[in-house]
Amino acid sequence: MATQEIILQEATPLKDSMIWKLQDQFYIRKGPSCWTDFIVPHFVTSNSYIAYQYANCILGYIRDYYSSPDANKDEPIYIVEVGAGHGKLGFLILNHLAELSEFMPTGVSKPFVYVVTDFTENIVDFCKKHKRMEEHIQKGVVDFALFNCETSNEIVLQLSGKILNKDTVKTPMIAISNYVFNGLHEDAISINSGTVSEAYVKITTDKEEEDKSDPDIISRMKVEWSYKPIEKLEEHFQDADLLAIVKEYAQRNASLNVLLPIGALQFVRTLGQISNSHFLLLSADKAHSHEEDLRLTKDNPHLAIHGSFSFMTNFHAMHQYFVNHGGESLHTPYFSGLQVAAFIMGSTKLPEFRFAWENILLAFDPDSFSQLQRCIRDETPSPSLKNILALILLVDHIPYASDKMQSDFKNDIVHIANNFYPLSAAKDVDFDLGRLSMGLRDYEMSIRLFRTSMDLCGEHYVTWHNLGICYYYIDNMQESLNSFNKCLEIQPEYQDAKSWRARVEEKIQAQ
Repeated sequence: MATQEIILQEATPLKDSMIWKLQDQFYIRKGPSCWTDFIVPHFVTSNSYIAYQYANCILGYIRDYYSSPDANKDEPIYIVEVGAGHGKLGFLILNHLAELSEFMPTGVSKPFVYVVTDFTENIVDFCKKHKRMEEHIQKGVVDFALFNCETSNEIVLQLSGKILNKDTVKTPMIAISNYVFNGLHEDAISINSGTVSEAYVKITTDKEEEDKSDPDIISRMKVEWSYKPIEKLEEHFQDADLLAIVKEYAQRNASLNVLLPIGALQFVRTLGQISNSHFLLLSADKAHSHEEDLRLTKDNPHLAIHGSFSFMTNFHAMHQYFVNHGGESLHTPYFSGLQVAAFIMGSTKLPEFRFAWENILLAFDPDSFSQLQRCIRDETPSPSLKNILALILLVDHIPYASDKMQSDFKNDIVHIANNFYPLSAAKDVDFDLGRLSMGLRDYEMSIRLFRTSMDLCGEHYVTWHNLGICYYYIDNMQESLNSFNKCLEIQPEYQDAKSWRARVEEKIQAQ
């Protein structure tokens, strides 16, 4: 029996399609569960390795600015992360910047403030209330804001109350956008022999949809592509920047299918207005960065579905925008895999930033790390301890390698724990590290880790049981007894805890 086809929207220009409202509704309705339930991928663009590389690039940019005789040393540089989602990338960058604090410019009271933003309130609240953010909040180096890349024109900081706009921002800005632009509004065109056609999409499903704003439609929808020639480019493209980019593509003697990043470019314009056209934008995304890459793209734009959806980002078109406005861009050199770009407006000399970009980020770029990590995970089921230690040092103590750790990296446990940013109680790295520390007989460290585990991921009878053992071995019998009692309150029939409690009570009586 043939599957029925229900038309949700007839052929419509991609930029005007209903899919963009579904995209917004997905994040509005799902909120932080996009990441706590592992719906939307995030590891590749939110790990400690890329955070370390960004932190060094940020440090270089900060040092470049404050070394200028015209620098305003009474004002910080605002680092604005858009589409921060779970907030883990910002947390890790802040950790690395704290480790680099001795290299911050002297004579500057507060070199930076990191601003975590997203366009939905529940996501921003999740980041602001996350326990691992507390230390950075207390230091005054982080703030939070609601910000929509496509519609906002200023940034209202929730902790300080300051409003960032062209009148209040006195220093250059840094923006971070990882895995964000691929989900913002895009247009698409096809170019053949100089003729430009606009992409249309028809949206269908195989069932009647009572609520056409339900984001679950994304996982069921089918997209049918068609193209219509554009007769007069000047009349069709009211946006002068897009018109210039399209004309440049049309002048090439090539057949191209091109995505136009209208949402990303709108954000760039807003960033330019707020910063008075003086900023650095760091972005990692699945993207086309090079013209040769575009020439190889002959098919309809690829639409990836992962709860929400994403297209490729056209970093090459963004490069054209920056060149047209007197800026420049830097890119990782490879065609495939994760692309990282630095878009610069204003001062472009930046020797310390460029040193970090060339010698830290490009030396072993984030995509190379991602490929290595997947290789070890998928192709080396029993890696040697030496290989695991090398990977941990390379990634600067990413916590999720913890299940393969052995006793030789006892000193790394603290660093791994400090970089743990839990999104789900199911991944309780502090608990695992606590058990490892018990095996190393570092009971004081185990106690700290088990306490942190309960603080971040909730109480569990096994955690109390382990605490009881740790307190026993440091000869704190009263805390040991209290811990076993707590364990048995939660799980009264846990025989191991009963045996240990009897052992502790016997020792207390003998004292």
